[in-house]
Amino acid sequence: MLRSLPAVLPLLGLSLLAHAGITVTNVARSVHAQACGTTNAGNFCDYDADQNYTTGFWTRNALADRVARSPFGSVHSTAQAVQHGTATDSTIECQLTMYNFISASGDTFGGSEAKLAFEVRFYTPASADMHFTTDIVGDGWWIVVNKFSGSEVFSARTASTTIIPIDRGEWVMRIENGRGPNCGPCSLSITEMLSATVTFDFGPCLADFNADLLVDDADFSIFAVAYD
Repeated sequence: MLRSLPAVLPLLGLSLLAHAGITVTNVARSVHAQACGTTNAGNFCDYDADQNYTTGFWTRNALADRVARSPFGSVHSTAQAVQHGTATDSTIECQLTMYNFISASGDTFGGSEAKLAFEVRFYTPASADMHFTTDIVGDGWWIVVNKFSGSEVFSARTASTTIIPIDRGEWVMRIENGRGPNCGPCSLSITEMLSATVTFDFGPCLADFNADLLVDDADFSIFAVAYD
């Protein structure tokens, strides 16, 4: 008598899961914004920041804005850091934006500091191809992938679509940016954006005989014919 597929696969050392997944072990995400205006009366600053160490979706907009005036001029400074992102057992995604603005006239001086970081530590139970796709505006971004407590295997500062082979173990992916322009009198506006998507390909499943990404009775039928 032919056994059912769930009963036969364990005897073959196979699993009903067509693909393995990663395990997210830690996240560390932060946003920081500080805007300052300096006049002959002193230095005036506004500040906003937040951080998150919980897995799953997180969104935060850190915004700092400061206006100051003197008898001979005025200054308006803005800093903003925006982060949206999530990490699951199959996908890591983030959308990051930074904005710096300074408009200073006369004897005034402005400062705008924006920083953000997106870091995910994860464990992979087997060798896999890490499919990494980024879209980037600006030149201040830094992306790095390295084995935990090991050397980096990938780093980039520009947009790319890359396949990164990784082996079994714990890995770290980090994206960060930080700018702190100061000037006066001056006028500047800087916007930098990054979106990243990471997926993992563990290769074909041994029980998926017809390569349809499912392990079901169709695969068992193929096995049964071959077995006879």
